[in-house]
Amino acid sequence: MVPARSESSSELRVLLHRHLYVEHSLRVRTDDDEVELAYFFFFFDDEVVAKAPHRLAYLVHESWPLPDQVGQPGGRHLAQLSMHCSDVFGYQQWYLFDTLWAATHPNLAQSLLRYAHHWDPLDD
Repeated sequence: MVPARSESSSELRVLLHRHLYVEHSLRVRTDDDEVELAYFFFFFDDEVVAKAPHRLAYLVHESWPLPDQVGQPGGRHLAQLSMHCSDVFGYQQWYLFDTLWAATHPNLAQSLLRYAHHWDPLDD
């Protein structure tokens, strides 16, 4: 039986939970013959996020851009860029931040650094 097509991430979540055993999160790694890709279905429940905020803060952050202020005078301490690379790969996001921003937003900083070098935020 082929499941119904989803029209939104909320519908996709319902379908995946209906047809798969999903415990806390679902992460998929695949090879499309040209490049390895990681697909994240961000179904991280509150329990997973509470256990690993330093790994998941960026992935569950609800808005873009990320906060750039640090609560001190001196302007912004985070530079953000969303750059179109190609029709195949779409956009890449770049973040540059200093130690003041990292100290003010430690979970976001640690999760960005983790996400930059590992496809799965929960894998050790």
